[in-house]
Amino acid sequence: PVTSTLRYFRHEYEAHILNRHCAAGVCDLDQMPVLALVAGHPTSDHPGGSVNGDTPAPATVRQ
Repeated sequence: PVTSTLRYFRHEYEAHILNRHCAAGVCDLDQMPVLALVAGHPTSDHPGGSVNGDTPAPATVRQ
């Protein structure tokens, strides 16, 4: 299922991921969860507590 949606809707995936834009206007991209991928950098190391969560669990980026 994922590969077929990528084949037909790649432009929508790229708009959401790269441009943080939802053409339909239904996604709340300001609160989109992200995965902290860099080991050894706990979320408390980010300036102003801009990332909430524990590595490597999904975290929320506050903008």
